[in-house]
Amino acid sequence: RYINVISGMAVGIDGISQTSAINAGGASYAVLGSGANICYPESNRLLYEKLKCSGGVISAYPPGTPAEARFFPPRNRIVSGLADAVVVLEARSRSGTLITVDMALDQGRDIYAAPGRLGDELSAGCNGLIGHGARVYLSPDIFMKDLFEDHYETVISGNIADAITDMCMKKTKVSEADKRHRS
Repeated sequence: RYINVISGMAVGIDGISQTSAINAGGASYAVLGSGANICYPESNRLLYEKLKCSGGVISAYPPGTPAEARFFPPRNRIVSGLADAVVVLEARSRSGTLITVDMALDQGRDIYAAPGRLGDELSAGCNGLIGHGARVYLSPDIFMKDLFEDHYETVISGNIADAITDMCMKKTKVSEADKRHRS
C-alpha cells in the first residue's frame, strides 16, 4: 500500500515527504551528495537517523566525503534512476529540480507536477512542466491509479508481489507525458 519515497533529504519538501512516508509506516531512501556517514543538511539529523531504520541512506561517495555543490547533480541522477516516476510539488523556474526532471526524462521516467498559483515563484517550475506535457499531480490516489494503471486494485488490496510481477511482464513503453515533453 505504500510507495517508497526517494529523495535527497534536502530542507523543505524533500525532507517533509520523506518524514511523512516514514511516519505513515512506509519507507524512504535518501541519496546524499556526501559520504553516507555525513548527515547533510545537519538540520535533518532526526530524519537521517530514522532513514537508517525505515529505508536507507545511499551515496556514491566514500565515507567522510563532505557535501559539495558539484556532487548534487550526480546525486539527482541517482534519485531519478531509482524512481519509477518523479513528482515535483514545488520548483522555481530555474531550479535544481528541473535538472533532475531532465535526467529522469533521459532515463524514461514519467514526470508529474503539482499545479500552483500563477505568479507564485515556487509554482513557476511546476506550471512550466505541465505546460510542456508533464502529468498533473492532483492527489496520492490519482497518482497511484495512474502509476499502476491496470494493477491499482491489486496494489491497494495488499497483493504487491502479484502487482510487481504483472508490471514487470508488461512491455516497456514511452509515456504520453514523455512524448509531449520531448516534442
